Amino acid sequence: MTNPSQPSPATGGDVRRGAVLAVLSLAAFMASLDLFIVNVAFDDIGADFGLVLSPGYFRKLMTEEVLFRYFSTVADQSPVPLLLYNAPGFCGVTLTPALVGRGEEALDVLDTCGADLLLAGHLHRHYSADAKTHHVRMKRTILVAQAGTAISHRRRNEPNAYNLITVIPPEVEIQVRTWTGQKFEPLTATRYTKVENHWTRQPD
Repeated sequence: MTNPSQPSPATGGDVRRGAVLAVLSLAAFMASLDLFIVNVAFDDIGADFGLVLSPGYFRKLMTEEVLFRYFSTVADQSPVPLLLYNAPGFCGVTLTPALVGRGEEALDVLDTCGADLLLAGHLHRHYSADAKTHHVRMKRTILVAQAGTAISHRRRNEPNAYNLITVIPPEVEIQVRTWTGQKFEPLTATRYTKVENHWTRQPD
């Protein structure tokens, strides 16, 4: 993601909580103490909330009870709100619906934290949309940018592609760049403008 008008808060820039875009940080550690220290660092740099991956080193011991205690301990000690990241392909641990099963509450957390843009890619297809279109209970709009697959063979009948996201508040441009056989070139560019907590797609 690029933002030519404002430097990142991690580099001592001027972006702070309450700016146009909320900041998400990701952490993956095996011990809750390590993760707590990292979350404190995220809070110091101005992260609005964090994304936490399941501990997978001792994956055979990761029962639902153990995972519940782990995530509860981390959440209780974290200075920033946290979302759980279910990625069994990376860590070998699956978060079951019985353990999590609170997708609507996760959206409430995103809503409360002021999240503006969610990035995803597991479907290997590119698109962007407003989450409120499908989840009308949300009080504000949140953009979702789904990337294609840049190098994988799982292309879902689409060419290899990635998203180039440019942030110039109050606008976000999501450009899809696809592989032509020799290089990546722009395919589409979608612009959104944020006015009073509402994202509006601009005409092409």
